[in-house]
Amino acid sequence: DQLKAQAREERSLGFGNPENNEREARSREELGIQILRSCFEQDPILHSALSTAMSARIAQEQYRAEAVAFELFQNADDAYLESGSDQGIFCAEFSRNVFRFAHWGRPINDPATDDPEVAHSQKRDLVKMLVLHGSDKGGGAANGRPTGKFGLGFKSVFLLTDTPSIVSRDLAVRICCGFFPVKLESDNRAELAGWLTSVRPNMKEGTAVQLPLRNGTD
Repeated sequence: DQLKAQAREERSLGFGNPENNEREARSREELGIQILRSCFEQDPILHSALSTAMSARIAQEQYRAEAVAFELFQNADDAYLESGSDQGIFCAEFSRNVFRFAHWGRPINDPATDDPEVAHSQKRDLVKMLVLHGSDKGGGAANGRPTGKFGLGFKSVFLLTDTPSIVSRDLAVRICCGFFPVKLESDNRAELAGWLTSVRPNMKEGTAVQLPLRNGTD
């Protein structure tokens, strides 16, 4: 209905003329994105269905819920390796049916290299974390490269939760439907950032991941 209403409005404004084709296409694309965003954020049935599908897909890759903490530890190890640090801290906490994890390696989407190709890849961290088989990792820590497998490590969190949240330097998002990041509400961002500070008050620019357990998860 929204698309039909938009089309009627465009015709009334003369968008059907050839010289306005580009404007019309752009307008339709923007409207489509807005509708999809609204569905991902606000439709609980769609959210549940896609989250369940993501969980099933991750399980097919032989990931297990018991290994989620280890997968996030590997992500932390990668972040420390890429930051050039020879030591790192990884923290985990479970309270009130919520898991929280933290590290102080390279922040997400924040390049730590002058190599243009590598920097471009590091700016796309979040995309690679959320797209199936979207990682360019390989080789293992033995030769100085990240240790994760196929970029699926972070996605294993969907075996435990439908709504993970991430705070990492300027990035603050919660993930809807298993793949769609939306801006984390200010109160929730402040709470997660506050926890991160409380864990290591003398350390800055850490990364925190919060996993409220799905109902029925043991």
